[in-house]
Amino acid sequence: MAKPQKTDAPQPSRVLTPLAVDGIVYQPDDLVQFNPDMTAAYADAGYIDPHPEAVEYCRQLGNPLIVHAAPQSLSPDAE
Repeated sequence: MAKPQKTDAPQPSRVLTPLAVDGIVYQPDDLVQFNPDMTAAYADAGYIDPHPEAVEYCRQLGNPLIVHAAPQSLSPDAE
């Protein structure tokens, strides 16, 4: 299978195995959108599949798109 091309735009991906990111646990067949660097890293490691066929499979299951957002840091300087 060819490697997906890295893009600068976020793209949805199918989660292949339980995956904990920033304290959030995603389950197999979740449809999650990560930033491009995370997508490339997790796809290379085999945790997610961003290919259109994998994404379409999740959509056919009726799974909603989850947009991953890293938690905001709580800084004592924040007002």
